[in-house]
Amino acid sequence: AMLAWKNSGLLDAGDRAEALLRQMQKYYYDHDDYVDLEPNTVCFSTVISTFANSGAHHGAERAESLLEEMLQLYGSGSHDKVEPNTVTYTSVIEAWVATGRGGAIERAEKIVEQMEELSAAGNRNVAPSAITYNLLIKGVEKCQVVDNSSKAEKAHGILQRMQDRYESRDCHAKPNVRTYNAVFQACAATPSDSNNETKQHAIMVVLKLVRDMKKRNIDVDKYTYPAAMKACANLYNNSNNNDYSNAAIDEIFQRCCHDGMLDPMVLSHVRRVAPRYLEKVTGMPATSVK
Repeated sequence: AMLAWKNSGLLDAGDRAEALLRQMQKYYYDHDDYVDLEPNTVCFSTVISTFANSGAHHGAERAESLLEEMLQLYGSGSHDKVEPNTVTYTSVIEAWVATGRGGAIERAEKIVEQMEELSAAGNRNVAPSAITYNLLIKGVEKCQVVDNSSKAEKAHGILQRMQDRYESRDCHAKPNVRTYNAVFQACAATPSDSNNETKQHAIMVVLKLVRDMKKRNIDVDKYTYPAAMKACANLYNNSNNNDYSNAAIDEIFQRCCHDGMLDPMVLSHVRRVAPRYLEKVTGMPATSVK
């Protein structure tokens, strides 16, 4: 029944799923014959995930409150079936990311830090996964970053932290193609009114990571070059010297062609900001290149 509410797409799905959870708790505590109805980790995690998917304004707060309740129950020593795990924590992060609110990414980052600390202390059941970090980077794209760092700086920092932890064997979450694509999308979401220094730094991040993927033998997918080129196009400023931007577009375009991944989306991003370049490399009018 909880899964049905989770998949319903209704705004009040989280509240409905939580009502079922509370009903289970009531039967468990009030009746000796219903010991099998004690809510476990799966039950709590499903309700948390339902709040994350519901889009309700209070979804993130309710999701985190349920996580805190689980920690209290498990910490009491009498409810060993409600130990939070990686899925539980990641669902709370997903709930915060879904809000898109200012401060949400910082809240989600604190939860990841808790996971890292617990994992380092020996609780491997809550170690952040690749999905956890990828969601956090997605949050940088979707949410307003309220500290002084840019979206590119923030997203790149999360990827680097993930890479460092993997290489030091602190976790098994290895950056994958989705991680890099998420950073490209975060760079593309840099506010249009950002200063030139911020935009150039974001392009530098994109170009560095495109090169790093090759060095680390991470295969690109159909989303990689469109995301990277979208970032370059969004960060392009026609009123200023764009030598670095042009060089980045050229290198990424050439790599895209070499990998056999050129598609209409990549072409549209190049055409938007560098039509003359597109004419030069194709020998055709930019408007006729499909």
